[in-house]
Amino acid sequence: MAALPTLDLPPLLDVAGLGDDLPPREEPPRMALDLIDEDPHQPRKQFNPQTLQELADSITAARGVLQPVSLRPNPDAPGRYIINFGHRRCRAARMAGLADVPYFIGHQCDSFAQIIENEQRDDLSPLDLAAFIRDRVAEGFSQQEIAQRLGKSKGYVSKAAALAEAPAVVVEAVRTGKVVGVTPAYELINLHAAHPEAVEQLVAAPQEVTRAAIVELRERLETPPAVAVSAQATEASASAPAATTPAKQAKAAAVGQTAKPAPTALVLMAEYKGQPLELDTTNAPPAPGHLFGRRPGSTRRLTVPASDVKLVGFVQG
Repeated sequence: MAALPTLDLPPLLDVAGLGDDLPPREEPPRMALDLIDEDPHQPRKQFNPQTLQELADSITAARGVLQPVSLRPNPDAPGRYIINFGHRRCRAARMAGLADVPYFIGHQCDSFAQIIENEQRDDLSPLDLAAFIRDRVAEGFSQQEIAQRLGKSKGYVSKAAALAEAPAVVVEAVRTGKVVGVTPAYELINLHAAHPEAVEQLVAAPQEVTRAAIVELRERLETPPAVAVSAQATEASASAPAATTPAKQAKAAAVGQTAKPAPTALVLMAEYKGQPLELDTTNAPPAPGHLFGRRPGSTRRLTVPASDVKLVGFVQG
């Protein structure tokens, strides 16, 4: 067999010192925290203490802030800088006892970019989002434009905007974390408009107010008593034995034709806060120690403390 030809190959490349002459990777510059000011127009006004402490612990474990914050020169204070992005990192760095943080200068920043960055890094409070939308509407933006720039639906922005005019009891429930999210808060606002006392009782309970709890309370409050009575009557009628012979059927029909009309129902009257109140005993109230009632002539049902109700007597319904 013929010998294989010998290939004339070039010598192998020596890569042992490859890259020795490249410049070292530059570390970002650092800025003293004492020279950094928070943006007064930054959308986030509330900072979650728990997640902020977790970030401070992470910074301590990593021996510093790993991702630079974005700053811009403070036009009102030469030599000082305002935060574009990184408010939580700067706060957590101060909590961790750091003297400075890595930074870069970013001149392009607006409130829409800030709120998107805040939502991506840590859930923004619905109250902060509501205030942001209110301020942008005051500047001339439509809710549709705000939704497009935030990447949200128009319905979501409308619900969030309603929180800017929310009653105090709902605002406090959102602020303390008892109600979490825009949609539950919006539904609680609507329920409060029709049943303020019931909502106050709901949020006074120690547990979190979930969307399911709000829906359940609304259904219980807004189910007309006549519907419940009709359902009970239908069930009773279905369970009653039927006439099985023509004679019995004829007798039942005759009795039905000659039956006397039912007497007029009696209404239990009371006084609440010095005003007359018709008590409604067809449904159990949402909380122990309370009663359902209506002002005479009104269709709105109230939930009132039983201890504040003075019984007066019965009247013809």
